[in-house]
Amino acid sequence: MFVVMGVDIVNSASSLAFDVISHHLWGPRRKSWGIEMTIITSLMRDVSRHSALADIVGAILAVCKFGNDNVPRLWFVKQWILEG
Repeated sequence: MFVVMGVDIVNSASSLAFDVISHHLWGPRRKSWGIEMTIITSLMRDVSRHSALADIVGAILAVCKFGNDNVPRLWFVKQWILEG
């Protein structure tokens, strides 16, 4: 059992290291992402194999805190032609 856990930890660590290095070399996966979002998505991608653990980690990390302000938004405003 400990061997399987050790292999999973090594795989997760190597995936996280690859994502951090690729973030710095080639830029983030999404233009609006910082390093925090890259790390969290990498962790959640690895943890998602075990759905119960993903729910626990998601609650602990509060992913919504990082994800709320990273989406660009467009606001369309009607132009008024004012005389005077």
